[in-house]
Parts: sequence; structure tokens; C-alpha cells
Amino acid sequence: MKKGVRRLVQRKERTLDVRFKTAEELLKCYWGYMAEGGLVVTCFPSLKLRQCVSVVIRIAGEIRCTLRGEVLREGLSKQIIKFLPGEPHEQLLLDSLAADEKELVEHQLTHRVA
Repeated sequence: MKKGVRRLVQRKERTLDVRFKTAEELLKCYWGYMAEGGLVVTCFPSLKLRQCVSVVIRIAGEIRCTLRGEVLREGLSKQIIKFLPGEPHEQLLLDSLAADEKELVEHQLTHRVA
């Protein structure tokens, strides 16, 4: 390769299926509310720093969205996925906040003390 010529490196993107029982559980794992956003995940110890990922996010078994990102921190116990700029993570956050509020109201209505 000639001096000064950069080689384009393609990184293989890994798909992660991340499941949450409730919207509240997702909100506890949400990272970077004011930045590009991301998730703290605990079930993918084989992820490597700066690895490209596509995160399929499910709440109660229903697919909510798929967002692209990269591994910001790696480790055996937890990993942090940072969403890429331009990914519509705000909608995931808003939907989760609305669903969490709905779950809270439903819980209060079904457990109302007379």
C-alpha cells in the first residue's frame, strides 16, 4: 500500500436482541438523556470496544424499534451502547416514558384502596 493512502476498514455490525419486561425497566437502563442516548446492557459480555451494533429493542415481547450504535464501554458485568448520531432514540425515550406512566396509572387503578 502506498504511503498516505488510507484503507477503508469495514466493521461488521452485530445485531443485539435486547428485551425488557416493562418500560420502567428500559428507562432504568437508558443512558445519556441529553446526548445521542444509549443503553446499559448486561447480557453481551463478548462485545468489544467500538464494535458496531444494531439494537432490536423489545418491551413485553413487542418490538419497539431498532437503533444503530457502537460499544462505548465493554466489560463482563455490563456494557454501554451509544446510539449513533441521527438515530431516532428520542422517540424510544418518549414512548417509554408514556408507557411507564400508563403502567403506573393502570397499577393504581387495579390496586385502589377503598
